[in-house]
Amino acid sequence: IRRAFALAVDWDRLVELAGPDSQVPANSMVPPGIPGRSDEDFSPPFDPEEARRLLADAGFPGGEGFPLVTLVTTGSTIDEGILAEVRANLGIELGYETMDFSEYFVRLEEDAPAFWSISWSADYPGRNDFLGLLLGRDQSNNYGGWDSDAFEAAIAEAGAATDEAEQMAAYD
Repeated sequence: IRRAFALAVDWDRLVELAGPDSQVPANSMVPPGIPGRSDEDFSPPFDPEEARRLLADAGFPGGEGFPLVTLVTTGSTIDEGILAEVRANLGIELGYETMDFSEYFVRLEEDAPAFWSISWSADYPGRNDFLGLLLGRDQSNNYGGWDSDAFEAAIAEAGAATDEAEQMAAYD
């Protein structure tokens, strides 16, 4: 279902419509300008047909019977586009809730919604600040509780790397 949602939204188009001067498409967890950032595009492709197939395989053909899910954010210029593309490409009507920034992180920490967004500012310009500190197992900023043994191994390998090429390969 998560993959279906990712494929159903043309993320680059939404950012372009929001204004090229205000946002940059996130094709990596590591933003442009961070030393050693990969040139590889890690973003999901826009593929509504595959998204519909995945949703049907999960038991919700055309969005039929899908439970109410609410997109919770602090408010973004692309929120309406996300709602519209999920409706158009998956047949799912999402709820929508915005929260005050100060309350938002309390909510994420106590009871993260099923669908939410977050912005992130680095403490230092390093890849680990966007990968290990944000997505690492048991990290306080990993609000969604994402966990992957392969990811943890790659982050550990990157941290132990003694040369830039080895570190970059592990981060990628």
